[in-house]
Amino acid sequence: MRCIRSLSCRYLFAALLFVTIGCSGLGASVALAQAGLGDSSDSVLHSVHDALFASFLPVNDLPNDPKTTKLLMAARDGIWQQAGSSAAFRQLLQPFVDLRGFGNVCGIAQAIQGSGGTSFAALSVRERQKALSLMQRCAENAPRRLAATA
Repeated sequence: MRCIRSLSCRYLFAALLFVTIGCSGLGASVALAQAGLGDSSDSVLHSVHDALFASFLPVNDLPNDPKTTKLLMAARDGIWQQAGSSAAFRQLLQPFVDLRGFGNVCGIAQAIQGSGGTSFAALSVRERQKALSLMQRCAENAPRRLAATA
């Protein structure tokens, strides 16, 4: 019962929820991923995965709680280790490798303009949140679905 109230357990529960949602979206057909930019290297996709994970769970924002940080990093790394070689998982990450693939859809092009990078991983925390928010509110289905399964 105490575990449910503790911050560490809440983050662990959130990590497990993220894994469940992410894995359930692996079979989703995303037009943007299919139209994507080709295969990316493991290191590029891995950095996109890490950036997406950090957008939903505060891996780097808990300086006074190393135990929870370790748990979150273990969950993040475990997801990559188990799913990183899956074609469906890689396809899900692919659109985030170069956000220019979204074009002017949903205002993503304007959001990343002048950011110094086109990969989701290269964006600042604030820019990442803005990009995800734009995808979630987009009138187009594919970006909304992608944001929901990321």
